[in-house]
Amino acid sequence: MIHLISKFLVLPFYPTGLVLILLVLAIVALVKHNRKLGLIFVSCGAGLLYFFSMPYVAHVMMRSLESRYNPLFTYPKSSAIVLLGGCGEPRIAPRIYDETNFFGDRLMQAARLMKQNCAPKLIITGGKIEFVKDFPGSEAEANARLLVEKSLFAIDSSSLLIETRARNTHDNAVFVKKMLDRLGMKPDIILVTSAVHMYRSVRLFKKAGFIVHPAPTDFWEDASFQFNLYNFRPDTDALNRCTVVLHEWYGLIAYTILRWI
Repeated sequence: MIHLISKFLVLPFYPTGLVLILLVLAIVALVKHNRKLGLIFVSCGAGLLYFFSMPYVAHVMMRSLESRYNPLFTYPKSSAIVLLGGCGEPRIAPRIYDETNFFGDRLMQAARLMKQNCAPKLIITGGKIEFVKDFPGSEAEANARLLVEKSLFAIDSSSLLIETRARNTHDNAVFVKKMLDRLGMKPDIILVTSAVHMYRSVRLFKKAGFIVHPAPTDFWEDASFQFNLYNFRPDTDALNRCTVVLHEWYGLIAYTILRWI
């Protein structure tokens, strides 16, 4: 139930949700012949949409999370590398192979660390939320197939541990901890996820009792912003980046309330 609530409760608080609410309020005001109030709501909606569509705003918001951890050239030898889900697309028609999505750099980072012998095991965690997308197997299994495919990463399948029940980041931490405890492995891990998602992930894994070495990847923003007129235009990609950041901050608020972090 909590997964269902979490997916729908925040929708009105994303930029597009807020703008839609303002437009509905504007329509109501105009129907009631309150032209002035209707125009105020329309103006606020347009202003809000432009604000969250500016690349500079997206840069500032994204860097508020991405700048918390920097990638390293070398990492300490650990018990395992943990790769969080959210980076793949299962082989559902018309796909005939498993594919990556816009978080696919996570897979490359995990493979890179395995090639560097940072840990003897790579734990791939991620189940599925059926009401969002149902498919045979789990996301972790799809990502594992990509990692062992010779034309892509050629990771030895014997070095992989697959966790298929997790449906959110909290589950990732809980189920991976149980796996390591069951195998008698020290909870000393290199954590791989997108830079924007790393802050929440580190807090969750530390709360679960892990020693965490963050290995962020998939940076959406450069360290510095290039100021020019072009980067102050409305941009749908900037709107998406702002939404991703808000998703993380709302997640932090929710997880704090639930005492998961």
